[in-house]
Amino acid sequence: MRYIITERQYNLLSEQSMTGWGSYVPRNQQVNVIKGMNAVFGHNLNTLIGLASIFVPVIGPVIAASVGAVDAAMYWSEGNKKTAALVAIFSVLPFALKTLQLIPEVQQLGVKGMSVMAEKLLKNASLTSTEAKIVQKMSQNQKVIVSEVDAITKLLKPVESTIVKMKPQYIKKFGEQKYNVLLGQYLSGQINQKRFTTELSK
Repeated sequence: MRYIITERQYNLLSEQSMTGWGSYVPRNQQVNVIKGMNAVFGHNLNTLIGLASIFVPVIGPVIAASVGAVDAAMYWSEGNKKTAALVAIFSVLPFALKTLQLIPEVQQLGVKGMSVMAEKLLKNASLTSTEAKIVQKMSQNQKVIVSEVDAITKLLKPVESTIVKMKPQYIKKFGEQKYNVLLGQYLSGQINQKRFTTELSK
């Protein structure tokens, strides 16, 4: 009988084999370990979806602001609000300073990488070892993530209409990278609301 495992599972097993995992776990038990990994991963994903559902009523400003939330906007318009919230939360985490301290891998992926990762989760696609670490750490740090996303949402709410109106023009003129820098400066408190909207309107 053959067992098909994901790239993430293969990477984890490869790492474990370096420390002798394969030498002391019998082959027939290795399959059970893989099944256990799937169960843990499923639990983590359910936890993240539950986390996303908290923000369904207030996630609109995040969807409007984030470059990586194009798909979130599509899901939202189709009525898939929990899915939209999940994608939006992933896309805004690179701007969450405490989260970055706890989960530095988020910065490694960036806004678009986190959005792609959310899509992979929703499609049950294989994750890289880095993405798998992020999922695990997100489950372990829910309170911090909820607090930071809530704070970000409150910061974005008063500028939502300006973002919706001016973001496409700004990105067309200066590029996504510069927009993300500007957004990051606002969310981190480096610039105030007035400066952010002024810069966005250039």
